[in-house]
Amino acid sequence: FGGSLSHIEGALAVIPDDGYLLYDRAHAYAGLGEPQKVVEDLRRATELEPFFTQAQHDLAISLEHLGRSGEAFDQYWRLARHNPLANPSAELWQRIGELALRLGKQAEALEAFEKALSLKPDDALRRRVAELRDTCRASIVMALDDDPHLAQRALMSVKQNTEPADAYELVLISRSSSPKLNAFLSLLEGPLKVVSSSPSLAADYNQAAEQAR
Repeated sequence: FGGSLSHIEGALAVIPDDGYLLYDRAHAYAGLGEPQKVVEDLRRATELEPFFTQAQHDLAISLEHLGRSGEAFDQYWRLARHNPLANPSAELWQRIGELALRLGKQAEALEAFEKALSLKPDDALRRRVAELRDTCRASIVMALDDDPHLAQRALMSVKQNTEPADAYELVLISRSSSPKLNAFLSLLEGPLKVVSSSPSLAADYNQAAEQAR
């Protein structure tokens, strides 16, 4: 490796910004047990050649081996989702999903496992996806304010800013329950769980429901 390294460095002295030469030097450094230099050259190679798929992949692996999991995930994610030349395999998507799970990135893990499953139907992956879908569904817990108009604004904000597919359950802690309040809540068009703490202010909620129609 020492001989090949000297030849590559000679070429880089003439063409310092050649991403492919930097990639070759990174591999020479890998053979010499210089992981930090490997990462530096691979990172520079991907900056110079943003669609250099193999360099991006090797950079992600190198970062992962160094224990820099967050950086490794970011690199894998850019490669798989934003490089049009990547054509990631089911195995790569699964690797990304496992890394995302270790980092607590459940939504990204779900997306990665779904991609893997679409490329390679597998019962174990199918179970993994089903479990993650249940985990990633949002449970939104709201305590309704005494002021029904504040409650109205809060609830409508949830409706406007939450995709129906993302909202699994909206848990509302309210002070009253009435047909008018239920009609008001139905405007959200999602699964609801209403927990009534004490019966009061029903008239005010009725008024808010009327205004929301």
